Amino acid sequence: MPSMCTGIYAYIETAKANGLIPHLYLNFLFETLPNIDLDNHEALDACLPWSETLPEELKRKVEKTENA
Repeated sequence: MPSMCTGIYAYIETAKANGLIPHLYLNFLFETLPNIDLDNHEALDACLPWSETLPEELKRKVEKTENA
């Protein structure tokens, strides 16, 4: 069980490091991965947290601040 927890923690931390909302990203993975061909490397790459093709709703909104 510890290795499963470690794996999930790694997904969460990697999602955060890439500017994603972790619970939305995990939900996206749980919905998407069962429906893609695991031999399709392009489809798998599109699910990685640094993919530029991820849906915008998974990304944290960053407010721009003006320099004083």
